[in-house]
Amino acid sequence: HTPTTHMASRVLDLLKAKANPLRAVIVAKNHPKTLMCEVMKTKFVRTKYGGIEKTRTRLMVHDAKDEGRIGDEVLIKHSRPYSARKRHILHEIVRPFPPSAFLDSHPESNTPRAIPKV
Repeated sequence: HTPTTHMASRVLDLLKAKANPLRAVIVAKNHPKTLMCEVMKTKFVRTKYGGIEKTRTRLMVHDAKDEGRIGDEVLIKHSRPYSARKRHILHEIVRPFPPSAFLDSHPESNTPRAIPKV
């Protein structure tokens, strides 16, 4: 390869990597249309005994429809910058967290319980 074709293929690889959605779990929702998601990555460690190393990355994600809930498993994609730290967008909710699905179908159960005084 010449240096220019090698550089072009490297740029295309980076663009493809950004186009692939990441699987994440919503861990916080503190502001409207903003989610904090956690992406777990695993890699093989080449030590004497081998092993697997897990790392987690927390990313701020833009949720245009404001439909994500804490605990949901989602797909996120890289996008244009929405703020200083928000560079991803919610692509799809893969699996909603079971309690949030239950509360949507049974709104009468969503009342705060009285805390007994001791």
